[in-house]
Amino acid sequence: MTLHSLIAAALLCAAGASQAGLIHQYELNGDLKDAKGGADLLAFGGDKGPGAYAFTANKGLQLQVALGAVYTIDMEFRLGSDKANWQRILNFQFATPDHGLYVSTDKFCFYRGNCSNGSSFTPQQDIRLTVTRDSNSLVTFYHDGVAMLSFQDGLGLAGQTDLADELDPRNPDKPPRRRLLSFFKDDGSGEFATGSVDFIHLYDHALSRQEVAALNVARVPEPAPLVLVGAGLALLSWTRRHKPGGAA
Repeated sequence: MTLHSLIAAALLCAAGASQAGLIHQYELNGDLKDAKGGADLLAFGGDKGPGAYAFTANKGLQLQVALGAVYTIDMEFRLGSDKANWQRILNFQFATPDHGLYVSTDKFCFYRGNCSNGSSFTPQQDIRLTVTRDSNSLVTFYHDGVAMLSFQDGLGLAGQTDLADELDPRNPDKPPRRRLLSFFKDDGSGEFATGSVDFIHLYDHALSRQEVAALNVARVPEPAPLVLVGAGLALLSWTRRHKPGGAA
């Protein structure tokens, strides 16, 4: 297979991978609606602008349905500050203190104790964050398509299921506490983030490293899958017309 054919095939595969299993699609263009027809995101204040949702101290978003134990979160955001203390990005157990993904200076950290070696991001620059959790409870965080932090989540701290062991012993007839995903909002201890988020896409499975990398290859504007498919088909056509013995 020629180099052009390989590139074209890769483009087509990337287009398919970017949409397979996509269950919630929040583009955040002036509203919090799910393009897949699911529940709206819940906002704790903030500003629903024409191209992004902007958040200040202790503002943020919450997903109103549990993702489950296996998922992918893909989002693009920018932070308004490089303050050295911790800034919460994701909280996997809403209203539970501390557990979650934070930024500390230039590092991503999953509390407690799991930190990347540095991600070289700066304020007011886009950050593409992708989080996967697979069926073996392996959690991986990617920055711009590159794996920066991975750990075995044996305690289920990044899980998104309703667990029986979280029943309230004082109210045993109540359903188990839901683990709802929240974005950027802190619990009031000062570990908040400020900035804006461009989109949030959620999948019902853990994308592979190759699929995550494919999401970040072209950075093409919406609708990315259609652009990739068109580019792949055009390149395949060009390759066939220009192969030895083919028509010019």
